[in-house]
Amino acid sequence: MNQPEWYYQLNSQQIGPVSREELESLLIQQIITLETSVWCSGMEGWQPLGNVEGFAISAGGYQDTVRPTSLTVLGILNIAFATLGLLCTPIAIISIMIPQPNSPFQMGPGMKIYTAFGAILGLVFAGVLLASGIGLLNQKNWARLAAYYYGWCSVIWGAIALIVNIITMFSALSGVSESEMPAAVGGAVGGTCGGVFGLIYPVILIIFMKKSQIVQACNR
Repeated sequence: MNQPEWYYQLNSQQIGPVSREELESLLIQQIITLETSVWCSGMEGWQPLGNVEGFAISAGGYQDTVRPTSLTVLGILNIAFATLGLLCTPIAIISIMIPQPNSPFQMGPGMKIYTAFGAILGLVFAGVLLASGIGLLNQKNWARLAAYYYGWCSVIWGAIALIVNIITMFSALSGVSESEMPAAVGGAVGGTCGGVFGLIYPVILIIFMKKSQIVQACNR
């Protein structure tokens, strides 16, 4: 019995005929995806490859074999950033407890409590990020969702922290002597820029965790 000949669309061009084995090979090589439109004799019209009934590899073989490069990169970055956070956050908590009489920025009791709370929250975030990174490398959907919601929580908390730090730092400048002003301004600007930079990666996670390729890879 002759096997059906398949056609697929790539870069707005119709390509074929090819065999089922050739189509599966193209999928494994990521030349086409489960969203690629395909057609063969007997089908009513073009359909995404992932919707074709009986196409064995779409049931999980592709997702078990191939992990999108972006998923691998983000999984590794999650683990790296989480490890850095788990190592550095305790140091930040200890530094809060140590008096710094020569610093132009002196924290009151309320600010110390807020900063300590932020540091503890950072440990929780780092733990979630670490678990998410490990899960993403294993293509787990819970890890994708954890990374997505981590991104939103980090953006919200980061924006709050950025606003509080700006208000606190620039308010403290009024009590700084003229000789200390350059260093104080430099510290305030550097802290603000660091806060803005810290929002970039969470935004990247929010965007990529909703991409169809990653959603499909994690929904095995």
